[in-house]
Amino acid sequence: MEPSFAKCIRPAGPQDRKAILTLARLVAQEGDAFPWEATVSEEELAFYWLPEPKSRVETFVAEAEGGGILGVYVLHPATGGRGAHTAHGSYMVAPAARGRGLGKELCAHSVKSAKERGYSGMRFNMVVASNSAAVRVCQACGFKVMCTMPRAFSHPTKGMVDAHVMYLGLEDSATRRSSVVSGAEEVAPTLAYPPAGPVSVGQDVKPQPRLGSAA
Repeated sequence: MEPSFAKCIRPAGPQDRKAILTLARLVAQEGDAFPWEATVSEEELAFYWLPEPKSRVETFVAEAEGGGILGVYVLHPATGGRGAHTAHGSYMVAPAARGRGLGKELCAHSVKSAKERGYSGMRFNMVVASNSAAVRVCQACGFKVMCTMPRAFSHPTKGMVDAHVMYLGLEDSATRRSSVVSGAEEVAPTLAYPPAGPVSVGQDVKPQPRLGSAA
């Protein structure tokens, strides 16, 4: 694989709008990675790919050495409210830049950006299973398939194909929420029965949860 010829990956600016939407239109017309029809409106593409600070949508572009945009990714909360701690990312690479590792560079950059912003994980809602390059990139960056939705995507030439939900946790073990005794190793809760004593026939004996291993 030849090295990527991107000069840098940087936040998108107003001057990048036309290049981003031109690439987004091309990707929509290819129809093998995103659910849009070829006739999708420019407004819908702009809503998805352009930055929107109020919604915490950030757009980054891979800029070519001689100018121009080779690739784009967006990063934003996967959902609002109590799910906003998980990020969602989407990526697109210009045809001339494919096969050079740029997709992996964009994905790795997005993981770093998500960590810097305090997200606890990243989720991809629909990675088309027939898009083997995208699946490989995600896996190379640490993402795992959480589930596979059968026949979830209507491919323009292959018909109904499967799609994956993929996830990467970004918290390390020191910050992950868990039931840990201070200063001790993490242990799983077990059930403890009350001390032995007189028990009447038919009397309920209720086990009590406690931290520790079963004796």
